[in-house]
Amino acid sequence: MTDISLSQGDIIIDVNSKGRYRVIWIKDDIGNLCKMDISFLQIITVPTQEIIAELMRGKLELSKEPGHVINTSEMSDALRQKYELYSSIFTDIDAAFGPDYTRLSGRAYKPELEKMIAKYGLVRSTMWKIIRIYLQSGRDISHIFANMYPRTRNIKPGGKKRGRKSFVGIPLDAEVISHFEYALELYKSGRAMTIRAAFTLMNIKYYSKEGGNEISTNMLLPASERPTYKQLYNYIRKRTTKEELDIIKTSKQEQRNNKRLLLSSSLDGVNGPGDLAEIDAVEIDVSLVSSILPDQAIGRPIAYAMIDVYTRAILAISVAFDNNSNVGLTSLFMNLAEDKVAFCKKYGLEIAASSWPSNCIPARIRVDRGSDFKSKDFEEICRRLNIQREIVPGGSGSLKGVVEQFFHQMHSAQNPILENRGLITKRYDSKHHKESTMVIDEYIPLFIAIILKHNMQFMEGYRLTADMRKEGVTATPLSIWEYGIKKYGLPRPITNTQQYLYDLMIERHASLSRKGILFDGLYYLNSGDPKLFSEMQKVGAKRITFPIRYDPRSVNNVYYLRDNKLMAAPLNQIRGNIEYANLSFAEWDVLRKDEADLKKLGREYNDQLDADLMSIGQTIAIAASGKKSRYSNTKNISKARALEKHQVTQANRIALQPTVGQLEQVPLTTPVPEEKPVSNIAVEIPANDSFEDFQKALKDFNEED
Repeated sequence: MTDISLSQGDIIIDVNSKGRYRVIWIKDDIGNLCKMDISFLQIITVPTQEIIAELMRGKLELSKEPGHVINTSEMSDALRQKYELYSSIFTDIDAAFGPDYTRLSGRAYKPELEKMIAKYGLVRSTMWKIIRIYLQSGRDISHIFANMYPRTRNIKPGGKKRGRKSFVGIPLDAEVISHFEYALELYKSGRAMTIRAAFTLMNIKYYSKEGGNEISTNMLLPASERPTYKQLYNYIRKRTTKEELDIIKTSKQEQRNNKRLLLSSSLDGVNGPGDLAEIDAVEIDVSLVSSILPDQAIGRPIAYAMIDVYTRAILAISVAFDNNSNVGLTSLFMNLAEDKVAFCKKYGLEIAASSWPSNCIPARIRVDRGSDFKSKDFEEICRRLNIQREIVPGGSGSLKGVVEQFFHQMHSAQNPILENRGLITKRYDSKHHKESTMVIDEYIPLFIAIILKHNMQFMEGYRLTADMRKEGVTATPLSIWEYGIKKYGLPRPITNTQQYLYDLMIERHASLSRKGILFDGLYYLNSGDPKLFSEMQKVGAKRITFPIRYDPRSVNNVYYLRDNKLMAAPLNQIRGNIEYANLSFAEWDVLRKDEADLKKLGREYNDQLDADLMSIGQTIAIAASGKKSRYSNTKNISKARALEKHQVTQANRIALQPTVGQLEQVPLTTPVPEEKPVSNIAVEIPANDSFEDFQKALKDFNEED
């Protein structure tokens, strides 16, 4: 046990007292632990070497708790609202008290905490409870909500809920939410419309009955039967950003020109590292060659980049051939969670961990109106990760100028290196495809080198604040990143990698039957899940829907949850799916379309065969029936069958019986004598057969006839 490493989220157990402590922060030789299984917050700071020494002595034990994975789409509306509330609170806690959270200890006045209490309308004890369970969970919201759904209401036999008295208003079920959506559309419909006016119109439409007074024909329902103004107000505020309201209540042009953040010269409204990131994709000006066929040009690669607006640091990249696709975009987010030291090592580059800030989830992202950024799948990913997506108006590249400026600098850096090696220019005589020499795995190290240089370079156009100058900050992304962490706290980290990757997958519904999980024409089966076999048995001959998630890059597995554990169901090889292994779903769809075309041709071919068979059969049947003028004799069927059997057997002999020494001269087949039409039965018997037996059978047949 000499190789012991501590990481955030680990649990340290005191062998004697059985007390448990969660590792919430590790840096250099110091670690902060939060005591678990208690109802108050206790944070202690311990040298990591001391912890490791006690672990080696056996006085402490190290437990790496398996991560929980949750599916927010299965939550009730009320629980999902709570999930979103907690996510926002945790983000503010990280920004105010991270990364070490030591300022949460003690009784000193904490103005940031008071602001959060006022912001969310919580009592102080509730806020402290939320902070405690957050740190005790290892800052993993999935761990907190893993056992909260599906939740059934605790109802008395009389129909009333148990527990404390109900809140003012009514529960926000699906019907009420639809009414709130109506009010939200009203609020967005014009500049003069207010939330109060939308609330009143909603009440008139959905929460009133006929029989009013001389002023109005509508009488509102009692207050206990309709939602409150506060419920609607909170609903609308959570679903509209300040920028959206500016557009709604002024104009798009005014908002774009007068109200937008001028990030090229000011960082007002951007609260430190990880608060706002910009994402974009670009076709790189270089033609690559195939790694399979080295002499075959394949054209441009597609690069995605995520850049932190506050620091200008590149957080994640993706270089592939997927343009405007969920695959390329999610590859970018996968790289955000990847260990950058190991990532660079794959391409022969050795870096320090501090050279590339990463492993954090931005609070907001700014994107353009590309089909991948506007897609429902990406909208769902942002919702799961609690990221606010800001889509800039069309034709307004300057509104996300930080990432676009990086792409311009990237091309300026690579062009001299790639000249005459596949560099794409706008000259009519450009020979970029003919001159291409690099495969994608040779280009990516160059792209990484540009990233590393960008993160360390001095930015002439970045204006440092007075406090930055006082702290000795240089105008480089890495230096600004370190300063921003000290001032604003560490950005929200990716604490549960399994949950993070699960959130990046596409959610769909498969079918479950006795044959297994059927999705997109392929069968999957998890032989290590006995509950799955039990469900398959219960289904019987029917099919039921089965929620799954999948990675469009590979058909090898689909994924589902079982007791908050991520389960993988591989392709069922027994059902003939193995030949499709390692394909992407896009490649599988091409094969399915080809298969459908082949089936269509096959059906047409079979139709022609059916027609041919019918024609030939009718010709034969008509010819045979034309030779008969009376019904067939039905007596002595067995004896007549024996005679016919003998006739057919002799006609199909392998060879005549040869004499000794003449085997090589005997033909293997015997010519069948030409049939002559006769009215009576005529049988020709070769000399070497048992003539006596056959003659007796023929005599018996004639006598009976």
